[in-house]
Amino acid sequence: MQTVLAAFAGAVFLAAVAAFYRVARGPALWDRLSGLVLLGTKTLLLLLVIGELSGQPGMFVDIALAYALVGFLAALSLAKYFEGRRFDDEASGAAEAPADRPVERPATPTNAA
Repeated sequence: MQTVLAAFAGAVFLAAVAAFYRVARGPALWDRLSGLVLLGTKTLLLLLVIGELSGQPGMFVDIALAYALVGFLAALSLAKYFEGRRFDDEASGAAEAPADRPVERPATPTNAA
């Protein structure tokens, strides 16, 4: 069983390296954010496998749960932070719209009655 877990840990580590590559070289911001979430998931799996290999799974499960909660909150925070921003001009190097210019919102129908 130890050999199977060690092989699984190696495969998860290789997947974590691929996720880190996506974070470092992602062509767009959303690719980097999804790579960051994937890297957190792989770290979570490695924590659980290390706990089983060390013979203390209870302690590592607690650490993994806390890490998962922090990772989830971080992903939500980053998504909320980048929600209203435009990144389609990121590759061309064009500057973003000035902050003092109002954002155009679609018109909503009003009740005439």
